[in-house]
Formats: sequence, structure tokens, C-alpha cells
Amino acid sequence: MEKWITLLSDVCVIIFDLLLYIQMTTLRGNKARNRKILYAGCIVIVAFYILAVFVLSWPVSISALVCMSIPSLALFWILCKYRDARFFLTFCFVDTVSLIIGYIARYVGILFGNIGGILAIVLMLLAFTFIYRAGKPYFESYREALEFIDSGWKWLTCSAAFIYITMIFCAAYPKPLIERPEYFFSYMVISVMVLSFYMVFFTNIAATIKVYKQSMQLKEQQKWFKMAYIDALTEIPNRMAYIEKSHELERMKDQTASVAVIVMDLDHFKDINDTWGHSAGDEVLRRAAKCLSGSFSDENSTVYRIGGDEFAVITVGAKEEDLVRELEALGKVQDSDVPYSISSGYSFVDRSEESAVAQAFSRADAMMYANKMHKLKC
Repeated sequence: MEKWITLLSDVCVIIFDLLLYIQMTTLRGNKARNRKILYAGCIVIVAFYILAVFVLSWPVSISALVCMSIPSLALFWILCKYRDARFFLTFCFVDTVSLIIGYIARYVGILFGNIGGILAIVLMLLAFTFIYRAGKPYFESYREALEFIDSGWKWLTCSAAFIYITMIFCAAYPKPLIERPEYFFSYMVISVMVLSFYMVFFTNIAATIKVYKQSMQLKEQQKWFKMAYIDALTEIPNRMAYIEKSHELERMKDQTASVAVIVMDLDHFKDINDTWGHSAGDEVLRRAAKCLSGSFSDENSTVYRIGGDEFAVITVGAKEEDLVRELEALGKVQDSDVPYSISSGYSFVDRSEESAVAQAFSRADAMMYANKMHKLKC
């Protein structure tokens, strides 16, 4: 009877061990096919362990090593996607937890005899079921961490391996723990400490993956924002961004701050494209955008490319004399490989008007066009 209870207890530990491996391992290649191979291999491992213990009467320790530890390690190594420190980290995690629960069950069986052994198996199955079911979201986070996080696994593996070896050493030296029942509670304290460490580790892994996903989502949103609101050529805000800002200003509660709209256009831009080529024209647009961004670099001003060679600036709190001085400097020919000049016009927003920002833009555009015509005549 005692031998059957011991065997059943060991088989439960082995099955739990293999199930945890399956939950925490990311398979490579054809996952559906490899999962079938994995399940079949686990069944064979359990069968050979039973055969070795009952038919061949091998010692339990040798049977566990030859029929379970080595074959399962080889099986998962062949099918696992990650064949580096991450694989051995998972191995140490699973075997440490199985070792702790198995020794607790064995001790209870020794302490209370056959009835205690049966009770220990029931409690062990309940513990395995709880860990297996409650740990699923954490196992999923762990698999995601194995995939997304590339560094730091070697040191974790070293720590987990040290813990694993220490637990085996404490349970086996100077003689098996089951022959030293007076040390059981000391071993339990160490076991609780180790399990709490692993619990903190998996909780942190879940939190790390959550932060990682939020970071990826933020990057995705930033990518779409850039596509929607940033001009690809000049890398400054585009017409859509200008419209959003103008709507924001229309809704702005503070009606006292002065808001100016500046409209600018490159002179003879078509001639630049025809003479120097479109690549030169693109370079002129980039230089102009950089020049304008440098001239209106304060936090209250934003430069927009609203189409073709046309730019706009919305500036809050600017004085008219400062604007005139800045625009006069911009109106001069800019030195570069392909010289260019800028015509501009401005207007301050009149809050008493309907669609005040749009009205200011129209006046600034008309002023810019008049200044451009004046340049052409000169």
C-alpha cells in the first residue's frame, strides 16, 4: 500500500511538472503539431517512470532522473522556441515548485502513515489545480516576457539555478529530509521564502508586460498621430494640425491674449522646380521649414506647412512691431545652394468676428498675395 501511495504521489508530481512546462514553454515551428508531440512524449515519460519503479524496481531517485528529468529536458529542448538562458530559467522554476510540493506531500505521508499519504495526495492535487488555474494569466505574461524581453535572463537563470540546487541540497544532505523530520519546519520556512520570491517575480513580470503593451500602444498612437498631423517632407505640423489648432483657438476661453496668423509663400517656387528639379524644390521646402521654425521657435508659436509651398504660423501674445521686423528679415533672399525668398502677410484675430481665426487667415493670405505681387512688379 505504501509503495502504491508513493508511486501515485510521484506520478502526480511528474504530471504537474510536465503540465507546468507546457504552460510556460513557447513552442517553435508548427505549434499544433509540436503540441501533439509534446503531449505524446509526456505520456511516454510517465509510462516509463512507472515501468522503471514497479516492473524493474529501480530506485525512485534513479527512475526520476533517467525516465523523467533527462527525457523531459531533451523533449522540451527540442520543441522549445528559446534554447538559451530562458529555457533553463523555466526548468528551474518548474522543478523547484514541484520539488517543494512533492517533499511536503512525502513528509505528510510519513508523519501520518497511509491515511496521511492519501490525504497528502488529495492536498497536493488541490494545490496543483489551484496553481495551474490561478497561474494561467501569469504564465501567459511570462511567455510574452520571454518573447519581448531580450536581456537580463542570464542573471535570473543563475539565481533560479542557485535556488534550485540549494533546495535539493537542503532536502538531501547529509541524508534525505524524510529521514530528518525535525528539520521539516525549517525546510518549510525556506520553501515559503522561495515561493514568495517566485510570486513576486511573476507579479512583476505581469506588470512589466502590461507597461510594455502600453508603451507599444503609445508608440502606435504616436505613429498614427505623426502620419495624420506631421508633414512627411518637412517634418513640421501639417494642414490638419493647423485646422485642429484653429478650432482650439476658437474655443479658447481666454479672449484677452492676442493671436496672430501669418501666411507665407515661397517666391518663384515653380521656377525652382523647373530649373533645378523637384529634388532641389523639396530641399528648398525643408530649408524654408527649418528657417521658419528657427524664427518662430518660442513655445507660443507654431509653424505649419498647409500645402505646396505655403506655410502658416499661429503665434499667441506677439507684438505687431516684432512680427513686422521678423517678416522683413524673412522676406530677404535666403542664402543656400538654391537661393529662395519668402512673401508673407499677417493679421491679428478679432474675437468679435464669426470664425475669427479663419477670417484672420483670409486677411493674412490677401496681404501675402499683395506683397508677392509687389515683389514681382519690382
